[in-house]
Amino acid sequence: MSSGTPTEQSRAPALAVVAGAVTLVVAAVAVAVFWDRLAPLTDPGVLTALVRDAGPAAPLVFFLLQVVQVIVAPIPAPAVALMGGFLFGPFVGSLLSIAGVAAGSALAFWLARRFGRVAVERFVPAGAIARFDALTARRGAVGLFLAFLVPGFPDDALCFVGGLTTIPLRRLVAIAVLGRTPTVIALSLVGAGIADGDIALVVGLGGAVVALSLVGYLFRTRIMGGAPVPAAAVSEDGEAGGSR
Repeated sequence: MSSGTPTEQSRAPALAVVAGAVTLVVAAVAVAVFWDRLAPLTDPGVLTALVRDAGPAAPLVFFLLQVVQVIVAPIPAPAVALMGGFLFGPFVGSLLSIAGVAAGSALAFWLARRFGRVAVERFVPAGAIARFDALTARRGAVGLFLAFLVPGFPDDALCFVGGLTTIPLRRLVAIAVLGRTPTVIALSLVGAGIADGDIALVVGLGGAVVALSLVGYLFRTRIMGGAPVPAAAVSEDGEAGGSR
């Protein structure tokens, strides 16, 4: 049986668009009004104090912070993962970070899929979306996994753009978690090394993460900047520009 009358069903998409537009406007106004209070969250020292001062609720606050950083670009993801190891040790810090990344990624994927490309373009440049489209057309889920695997890409952009693909939501979350886990564990170990004064670990593993992040940053610059890739440039077999 139908869950509603034909008129109600025809109104559902329009209501969804209105709800999405209202949500975006409210979010934009909230960020504009409270930016002075939100801006300090880009400071790792402020974030550490925020979690530490939560007392027994510190693990929950840290988990929620990880969820938020996936969606809110200004919060530095590497600093949050590093802080997890510093405050909770490498094992618990990694678990909390991975759980937060999973929850935040699922929410970001769902939001992108729920409100569509027009909403995502408010947060991610259209040219970057076109390049991600070309990447996933050529490499599919593997290409998205590699983007998550290499440090340096912003979680929010990857999740929002990933949500626009036809990849099932559960698979998207698995890709995000598996791709981010090595970096999360490495940063948690570095954070624990800082807390323990293990200079060799901090310099060795931290240096490796920084080097990989530079590679990711260069790749990110190519993806996030430059002219858009025309949709017609992606052929049916996924090759951009029709080149072989």
